[in-house]
Amino acid sequence: KRLTRNAANLITDFRLLARAATDGKPIISAGEWFLDNFHIVEEQVREVQHDLPPSFYRELPRLMDGPLEGYPRVYGIAWALVAHTDSAFDVERLERFVHAYQQVTPLKIGELWAIAITLRLTLVENLRRLIEIVVARVTDIGRAETMARQILARLAAGDENVSIDTVLDGATVSAAFLTRIEQRLRNQDPGADRIIRDIEGRLAAQGLSSEGVIQEEYQAQSADDISVRNIITAMRLVSNIDWPEFFECVSLVDGALKRHPG
Repeated sequence: KRLTRNAANLITDFRLLARAATDGKPIISAGEWFLDNFHIVEEQVREVQHDLPPSFYRELPRLMDGPLEGYPRVYGIAWALVAHTDSAFDVERLERFVHAYQQVTPLKIGELWAIAITLRLTLVENLRRLIEIVVARVTDIGRAETMARQILARLAAGDENVSIDTVLDGATVSAAFLTRIEQRLRNQDPGADRIIRDIEGRLAAQGLSSEGVIQEEYQAQSADDISVRNIITAMRLVSNIDWPEFFECVSLVDGALKRHPG
């Protein structure tokens, strides 16, 4: 059910971002990566739907406590790996991770075969979470772009009553919104500079600075870009791993048999 919801949300976000790109609106780098590689995301969803029948899912041992209580144990393993590597893992790191886990708790054969499926599930869910943030940023950037054009048009028409209050009209000011509107208004018009100074004054009253907010926004966008790239790369990796070979490497039963000639 989670996979179905995540897939539906990703399709909705893809269409929104694709429409924005078609309309010539600014799309941040993480959004571009998502648009260019959406076919890979669709492939992961299809693989899970094909390889994870409900009967098999119900047979997997469950976690008895913690934030993922009730979910399959192997799902917790996939989440831990993705979270601690920011999705930037490779097959060697995956093997070491599973070996280390089994030093404490051996995994069943079915769980080892389910690692590929649960990694796909986890990557799709992590991508959905990130793309929600990306869409919110793109939406705020679009609002700032529209507002900046309105401000400059009113100033060009000689409207001296333009102020931050009349412009915002109660709208929420996010870091992405502030960053874009500063870019668009800076050094455009004395009236626009006055509005920027007003914004900076209000930020200062909250103990913030526009430079600090904008710098943090750039860092957040860069981090999201890296995370989305990592997820797409990991999805490609999961599709290319030789899973029977991986199973033989991490299976405790296979390891025990190999230690006994004949």
